Amino acid sequence: MIKFVKADAGKKMLVGFGLSEGNIGKLMEHKPIAFPATEVQIDDPRQILILYQPPNAQPDPRVLEKLKEACCFVFTISDSAIEKMRTGEFLIQKGDDTTENRSIDFLFAIGEEFEFEKAFKKAGLIGEDTVVSHSGYSPSCAT
Repeated sequence: MIKFVKADAGKKMLVGFGLSEGNIGKLMEHKPIAFPATEVQIDDPRQILILYQPPNAQPDPRVLEKLKEACCFVFTISDSAIEKMRTGEFLIQKGDDTTENRSIDFLFAIGEEFEFEKAFKKAGLIGEDTVVSHSGYSPSCAT
């Protein structure tokens, strides 16, 4: 998985996640992806968690609430979102970083890591001031 962060001097931030088909396969095997929020310049000691949402299943709000206590951001990705991303569309979810009092747009895309950086640069999402990391699949904080 490739991650990038683009922040302006104001109160706006874009955090992008390029998910490989391998990442999607792991999610669909109910193996969540988790990593420290600090990897994407969010000053919070907790984890960011990405979960798969199976068809016709709604996440239990009580479980999500408990996960949000342990993780600063929890994202669920459904089959329809996966299919849209496989056609080249981005999935964007909004969040707030209360520690820094700023809004964050989280962008998700599916493809291969080596393609992402080139495509994101061409789209202007990655520039000289953008922090980029390639960390691969991360284990879950919800095990």
